[in-house]
Amino acid sequence: MKNRLIITAVLILCASAVFSQDLNQGYRKAFGSGTIIATNGEYPPVSSFNASQFEFKNGAFYINISFDGQVNLRVIPPAGKRFKSYHDQAVKEQKANLKYKKEDVFYWQLWTDRDSEGNMIEQAQKSWPKKGSDTPSWEKIGWFTTTYEGEAAGWDTVGINNGAFKENLMQYFSNAQPGQKFFITVSVGYSYIAGEGEIVQKWNPVFKRFESVESSGELGFAVSSQVCGGTIIIKENNTGN
Repeated sequence: MKNRLIITAVLILCASAVFSQDLNQGYRKAFGSGTIIATNGEYPPVSSFNASQFEFKNGAFYINISFDGQVNLRVIPPAGKRFKSYHDQAVKEQKANLKYKKEDVFYWQLWTDRDSEGNMIEQAQKSWPKKGSDTPSWEKIGWFTTTYEGEAAGWDTVGINNGAFKENLMQYFSNAQPGQKFFITVSVGYSYIAGEGEIVQKWNPVFKRFESVESSGELGFAVSSQVCGGTIIIKENNTGN
């Protein structure tokens, strides 16, 4: 499937004094570090942890989908990591594109185990990621960005709740079959736009290095290595799709 550009959403963070605190350690004890967790209902708070909010089995989070329901994601980076280190990595490794910078972003990517017809993807069955640092080897179904602001540099968690979910993820989840799996990852960096023909730095996955190439004039992203990822399984789809 072709990757799709999804409209950049405002990151819904319930911005308040609570984000001056570190993530409650109950999350790491229950789910480990370097993962993305998901739940229905209320947005999981930073300062407290309630295990009953989550349905978590065999390394996956189970959620229900409906048009009037809410789905929340929360990122739990590797222990001791703050988002600043990932953003700094992107800037250091891809500083040549800074002159074209548009904005700082969290960059999310999605994979699933079904194709557009609902058929199982063989490669996904054989090599589904076992941990949050793994990246699927088959083609992703889409990506989107949410805003990274300066204060996020010192955070040890970030999340998505109802607004950003419906803006970016519902178009995929609303057509999902019960039991369908999704793997979601997040990186940190910046977006940029260079004029057509201008020289930018692009990653060459074959030679595993950055190379100078002519810009096509399209929106580009300079992002860090993957912060983490997580598996979500659709338990029920009540959208009628």
